[in-house]
Amino acid sequence: MSPTRKSLLTLATVVIIGFCQMVVHADPLVLSLTNNSLTTVPGGSVTFFGSATNTGTTSTQTDTITGLTHPFNGPPGASTDDSLFIANFQNHTVANGNTLGPLAIFTVTFSTSVPAGSSYSGSVAFVYNGSINETFTNQVPFTIRIVAVPEPMTLVLLGTGLAAFAGARTNRRKTKVY
Repeated sequence: MSPTRKSLLTLATVVIIGFCQMVVHADPLVLSLTNNSLTTVPGGSVTFFGSATNTGTTSTQTDTITGLTHPFNGPPGASTDDSLFIANFQNHTVANGNTLGPLAIFTVTFSTSVPAGSSYSGSVAFVYNGSINETFTNQVPFTIRIVAVPEPMTLVLLGTGLAAFAGARTNRRKTKVY
């Protein structure tokens, strides 16, 4: 291969690599959940709390939170309530270097027909800086586990057993002869 051809191939490779690189940047607004793994009972609900931090890594501007996305693969009959997000985050600004939160973001409510032992997952992200140039924060995953409700009779049996045990111990102390 001739030196000219080798130089042209090298130059072409450098140009192609230079144009094909993706621009990578850190999110200036970072979402974090204080509780991303929660449990509830059938018919119960869980509320997620989170914070939005303006890191100022790509801009020193104040960011305005304008929306919420939370894809969730819940069971039929599960519902989400975003009114907490609207009250605590929507149209609020986060100045460079500051944090908004931790505040309630949204609530998930399950029907009584959801089986105990099941688990559901999803993720949450904020939208910020308007609807024209909207930007999304990092996606934060979450998990909700459905646990069994303890039977009231089981708790009564446990309580009476512990009371009988405590009564027998105090009775034994009173009857000791020295």
